[in-house]
Formats: sequence, C-alpha cells, structure tokens
Amino acid sequence: EIRIGLDLDGVVYDWCSAVNETVASCLDMEAAVAGEHQSWGHIDETVLEYFEGDTAKAGDFFKWLWTDYEGLFGMFEDPSFIYPGGDRFMQDLAELGHLVIITSRPKLAASFTLGFLAHYQVNAPEVYIVGSGKAKSSIDCDVYIDDRDKNVEDILQNQLTYTKVLVPRRP
Repeated sequence: EIRIGLDLDGVVYDWCSAVNETVASCLDMEAAVAGEHQSWGHIDETVLEYFEGDTAKAGDFFKWLWTDYEGLFGMFEDPSFIYPGGDRFMQDLAELGHLVIITSRPKLAASFTLGFLAHYQVNAPEVYIVGSGKAKSSIDCDVYIDDRDKNVEDILQNQLTYTKVLVPRRP
C-alpha cells in the first residue's frame, strides 16, 4: 500500500488567512495582515513593523501567540480555514493509500490538529506533529505533498527510496 505523507498548512488548510485573522484580532491591525503572504517571514516582518522595530515586544507577542490556547486555536483548528475541496481531498487520499499526516505545527497544537482531522472525518492512521525540530524526511513515505521549499528540498535530499513530492501552487 502506498504511503502518502500530507502536510496540512498551506496544502489543505489556509494557514495564511488563519494567522492573519488571529494576529489582526489580537493586535487590531486588520489591514496590515490581509492577503496572501509573499514570503515565509511575512507575518514576522508585519508584526515587527507594528511594534516599530522593537524586537523584544515582537518576540513577546510571538511567544504568547505560539503558547496561548486562543492563539493556537485561531491558527490551527478553525475548520472555516480549509481550502475549498480540502476535506474531500484528504478523504480521497485516505482511500487511495495509507495516509500519513506530517505537520510542522507546534506540539501544543496537537489536540487542535486532531480535532480538525476529526471534524472532517479524515482517517489517517498516522499523525506526526514534528514541530520545528524534526525533519519531515525522517518519516518514510512514497509520496509527499508539502508546500514549503525547505521541506521539499530536505525530502528530496534525504529520502533513500524513490519518492515523489507534490507541491501545490501558492503565492
């Protein structure tokens, strides 16, 4: 049976919109965070600009955002941020093969991630929440679906077997 490694954020879940809305509601800066991110550091730069270059204040905000229940819920479980057809896509992949969810979300978001998958009745026998410290390539799959350039490069360089990586087209 084919093993399909699926990333969530940026693939089936519109994390950009979720984080934009969460940050905007916390900092009252809606216009500044609207739209698609054009780079991986977009939200970091936007928040730093909001705090007028004060890296300590921006750092405190991000520390709160990544460890507080409200911030994590807003960024990682709200089912309204699924891309159109994302639910059916996950269900179809689970029927096609052995679905392995591999996400770089923080470990504190584990319950939100499982809740999101349960909400859409996704039957994935394996779910890995690797945080930022573990490479996705350490989880063996035949096919990976991921949107982050660093993850794709890592998978292609470190998988010993012949693998395919599918990358959705996003800004």
